[in-house]
Amino acid sequence: MPYPSLPPGTVAEIVCRYRRGESTPQIARALHLANSTVVSTLEREGVERRSRRDAWKVWMEVYLGPRCRCCGIILAKAGCGHHDGVCDDCWEGAAKRAGEWGCGIREAMERWIEEGRRAERGETELGEWRGNIKRRAE
Repeated sequence: MPYPSLPPGTVAEIVCRYRRGESTPQIARALHLANSTVVSTLEREGVERRSRRDAWKVWMEVYLGPRCRCCGIILAKAGCGHHDGVCDDCWEGAAKRAGEWGCGIREAMERWIEEGRRAERGETELGEWRGNIKRRAE
């Protein structure tokens, strides 16, 4: 005999909770369901499952808070207000560079972030990124 289907409200709650970042075991415990029921419901609804790496990112965001896209510090712990996902210090640095480079702050921020990625890969000298990498490690 097949199991009865879940009510539409429960299905919608499973999908909503998963998209908000909860894991399938967390959803199963909260709704008193088997983990396999949650997983099969997500598959039946066509919800793309997260990879382990993406699940880790979601966990970090939910439990530790958002990080600065530029230097990586946890914004809540830094006590910073943030602009477009960037801490105050990095926003001021981008504003300074925007004036030097003759572009908007957001464009300067993206260029600065890309410079940092190249520096971390060893493609360029660290220069001013040394301080940001040190902050990220703290």
